[in-house]
Amino acid sequence: MQNPPGVTGHSWLIKASPRMARPDDVACPTHQRTAMRPLLVADPPVPFRPAPREEFAFGPLFTALDLWEHSGWPLERIREELRRTRGAFRGWGAPVHPALLAWTAHALVRYAAARLREQSAARAAGLPPTVPVKQQWTVRTRRGDVPDPRGVRQYEHTVWGRAYAADDGSVRDLWIPSLGRAKESRPAAELAAVAHVMAYGAPTPRRKAGTEPHPPPPTARTCPIWSVSSTSGVPTASSSPCSPKVWPR
Repeated sequence: MQNPPGVTGHSWLIKASPRMARPDDVACPTHQRTAMRPLLVADPPVPFRPAPREEFAFGPLFTALDLWEHSGWPLERIREELRRTRGAFRGWGAPVHPALLAWTAHALVRYAAARLREQSAARAAGLPPTVPVKQQWTVRTRRGDVPDPRGVRQYEHTVWGRAYAADDGSVRDLWIPSLGRAKESRPAAELAAVAHVMAYGAPTPRRKAGTEPHPPPPTARTCPIWSVSSTSGVPTASSSPCSPKVWPR
């Protein structure tokens, strides 16, 4: 299948997140087609220009949570590192706007408290504890020798959020941050895409841009939703109760 003007590379791999399953009547089909094909690149290449400020609102929070959940840093040490580096942890990344910095420090503590509350409630309900998953879950189809009608030989399905799983594989949790209220009425197609990856996805190392994927295995389960909001300039964080739904393999 021919690539659109302005891009070059291979189009046989599609990488799709649940967000791409949302109905969108005004989306540009060419943009969607290109965005889902990670082996395509701009032609001519676009020169890299570093952003003067961090542009991804959840970036500093996710880095802070990685330090808490995967590196064992105490919350106060992380907050101090936030202040000292202005959010550019460990010397890399763009500096963070002071308002986002304050919000991140506040949201980190509220998220940690919500996570501990949820685990306590899960234990009371007889559910096994869950631990942070470092590598995000991905479902990959086998790479075919012959392209399908879309010109695709392999599909890669992903989710985004904070992932947790029981040691015995019986429970999986996905906390999906959203700005404003928790989105509890996501489109059915998007929820189905999330459930599919949670049920069948395997922890997968992050791939460098433009490189080809390699294989997986499965397991299953749940999807709580976490929201963060800022009303009247005061940052707050809250968690909705864990969904009791369990998706079988």
